Amino acid sequence: MLAGPTLGPTLAGLIIDTLTWNWIFWVTIPFLLLSLFLGLVYLRNVNELRKVSIDVFSVILSTIGFGGIVYGFSVSGDLGWTSITVLGSIIIGIIALILFSIRQTKMESPMLNLKAFKYPLFVLGIFMSFITFFNMLSMLVILPMYMQVALLATAFATGLMLLPGSLLNCILAPIIGRLFDKYGAKAIITPGTILVAIGYALYSQFGADTVLWMIVVTHIVMMLGIGMVLASVQTNTLNSLPKQYYPDGIALTQTVQQVAGAIGISVMISILSAKQSSYLATVANDLTDATAAGSSLVFKIGLLLAVINVVLSLFIKKPNSLS
Repeated sequence: MLAGPTLGPTLAGLIIDTLTWNWIFWVTIPFLLLSLFLGLVYLRNVNELRKVSIDVFSVILSTIGFGGIVYGFSVSGDLGWTSITVLGSIIIGIIALILFSIRQTKMESPMLNLKAFKYPLFVLGIFMSFITFFNMLSMLVILPMYMQVALLATAFATGLMLLPGSLLNCILAPIIGRLFDKYGAKAIITPGTILVAIGYALYSQFGADTVLWMIVVTHIVMMLGIGMVLASVQTNTLNSLPKQYYPDGIALTQTVQQVAGAIGISVMISILSAKQSSYLATVANDLTDATAAGSSLVFKIGLLLAVINVVLSLFIKKPNSLS
């Protein structure tokens, strides 16, 4: 799971600098076909199969709910937060999700069992996962923009500078997993959240004249922290549920992560764009400085969220034995 994001930015930078952006999609086709082949030949069901019915109305409500919220946030950067389209999409999405949740609680065999939210450690993990993915995915979009526009780095150079942190994260993943098993979730997650907060504190001080080696070092600190938090939070969150709720827990955590990432990217880019426009209009007509100022603001917001995650991590404890 970590190898892909590790090599992705570097290979993408090389492709963009030497070919065209279209090739970003063409080069994925062989890997997709390989995944299809491996899945068809080797993938086997390991869980007990159950006969369940799909509630069409629940599917429609969930699609409108999550789709409306994600779409509203996605177009907010272009249309503005006062746009009827943006506000209408988000409001419709929220209403649909409320109706979806009410329907699930009244169904004998719900499409998504929301009883998982009865467990405080699961709710805690959901909040931490939301913040982690909100911050991480938006950072992986904003940081290359800052490096290419404010520091005038090429796409390939940007990928190379992000490679050491991501590669180290990939290499250390098995070690972090063993430490999790030996010392427990809190001993791994809390230091990880602190490293992420330190990374954002450093990022927030960057400007248009930041030396490139500082970005490499900061990214290493950041990715090490994310590596300690990401898998550990997911594991502890799922372990907080009885086994019969595992499928619902997985569905809920995966949904929250995807929505958090989509919202995070949209919100942070919107904030970056607004700060750029304000800087260009009131301070100086310099896009590099404007991008640096906008990125700094985004990273300060990320720092605030990272500190919240540090506080939340203090409440983590080993789940009781559940059946």
